[in-house]
Amino acid sequence: MKNRMLPFLLMLVVASSIAIFAACNQEDDELGTGTLALNFKLTYDGDPISMYEDRYEYADGTSIFFDRFNLFLSNITLLENTPDQQRVLKDVAFLDYAQTQDETTAQEGITIELTDIPVGNHEGLNIGLGLTPELNATTPADYSTNHPMANNYWEQWNSYISMVVEGKADTTGNGMHDLVLTYHIGKDPSYADYPLKKNFEIKSDEMTTMYLEFDLKKLFTKDGEPLDIRKYPIDHSSNEYVYDFIRLNMVEAMSVSAE
Repeated sequence: MKNRMLPFLLMLVVASSIAIFAACNQEDDELGTGTLALNFKLTYDGDPISMYEDRYEYADGTSIFFDRFNLFLSNITLLENTPDQQRVLKDVAFLDYAQTQDETTAQEGITIELTDIPVGNHEGLNIGLGLTPELNATTPADYSTNHPMANNYWEQWNSYISMVVEGKADTTGNGMHDLVLTYHIGKDPSYADYPLKKNFEIKSDEMTTMYLEFDLKKLFTKDGEPLDIRKYPIDHSSNEYVYDFIRLNMVEAMSVSAE
């Protein structure tokens, strides 16, 4: 008798689980969904950066400017009270500020839209800075040509370049920016979770916007001390000191802005 009852009980459990799942999906369908737009600005000490154009005074008095910045984001997840409600909203995105070359585009930043989010109040997001090890284990050959991960791969590392920061510095004070600055960050340890614990409300068929900024001054400052760019102007994730300095500051460089 016990052997006959066991399959029957298992069928009841499975049927109940399916019913609960269907009911949750039906509830979401009835309430509707909306969109969350994440607007990312690239800044230096809070000032939106125009590539090539804006000059900034570095902590050592050096004049610097930036001409290239890009960053992978991955595993953008909706945070909720219970783990079963947490869901990945976007597996990967690529922020490339190559065309941010004037005040207007610098102020506009780059916007990523996260769709089909259930209506209601939500506790926040987790944003992965860089690529998760699982994504980093893939190669551009695994993707179509228009996919964000079709480029920025370095075969010598067997890894993507998760973040690129490039620019120049004037080391003589004559207005000629003679020192090339190049920092390419990659490999699995460069990935970091940025828990964005900020409540937001999603309304049916509407868009809610959240503003964030990535501050390069914070990226190059640790415990109140700047990275010595004269001593370390270039690194391709090979110098442990520079690599750790920058990758561990990625979370510190990201913040929520009022607008």
